[in-house]
Order: sequence, then C-alpha cells, then structure tokens
Amino acid sequence: MSIGESRIGRLILVPAVITLAVTLLLFWLGRNLLHGRLGYAMTAIRDNSIAAAAMGINVSLCKTITFAISATYTGIAGALAPSVARAAIGINISVRQPAARTSGSDGRQN
Repeated sequence: MSIGESRIGRLILVPAVITLAVTLLLFWLGRNLLHGRLGYAMTAIRDNSIAAAAMGINVSLCKTITFAISATYTGIAGALAPSVARAAIGINISVRQPAARTSGSDGRQN
C-alpha cells in the first residue's frame, strides 16, 4: 500500500491541497490587485505620498484598504497553518508550539 492510499497519506494530502489552492488563489488575486487601479495608487503612495495626494489619490483611504487586505491575507494564512501542521506533524505539536510561544515555556518539567 503506498502512502497516497493510506489513511495518513490522505490526512496530510487533503489540507496540503486545500492550502495550495488557497495560496494560488491569493497570489492570483494579489497580482490582479497590484496591476489594477488600487495597486497603481499603492505604488504611487509608496514612491511619494505627497505627489500621490496632489494627483487626487485619497492616501488615507488607500492605506486603510491596504492594511485591511494585509490583515485578511494574514488571517487566512493563520487559519491554514494549523491544519497543515496538525496533519503533517500531529496534534500534540500543533497545540504545544503556540502555547509555548504564548507562555514562554514548552511545558516540560526540569
């Protein structure tokens, strides 16, 4: 029996395929965003925000939208990471690592 046919293989493969599909979708959306009107406004603000404002770009609105898009991407990545870690490594490590980062200890007694 190959690993693709085993239960463990499927447990790892399904979250990995979903993560890959979502990642490709986000890359495509990001590319389209950067080559659209908002992307050109973001580039203009990055280069010179005063000149961008003089051209009629609402700098504060564009920065707010950019922050919201960044937060969305980060939230999606944070939601997908534990599913892949749980499938590939095991539930024990995927729960212990965030707990160790939060508490400053890995929970082991010396």
